[in-house]
Amino acid sequence: MQKEKIIVTDENRSDITSIYCRRLLDDMDFHTLWTFAYQMLVDNKSGLTNKMLEEQIIDYYPDLLEN
Repeated sequence: MQKEKIIVTDENRSDITSIYCRRLLDDMDFHTLWTFAYQMLVDNKSGLTNKMLEEQIIDYYPDLLEN
């Protein structure tokens, strides 16, 4: 007997997304997870202005902007 398929709706989207993302993470090895996190950070920072990026660097790693 085949299981009934669940249809994604506005009401269940959040729950299904959460379960799906947890499954994706569970199936990743450390290197894949690290690469994914790195790419997400790079993509996030690429949307910042130079000034915004500089401010974040100063807040967390000011030595990166030292000669």
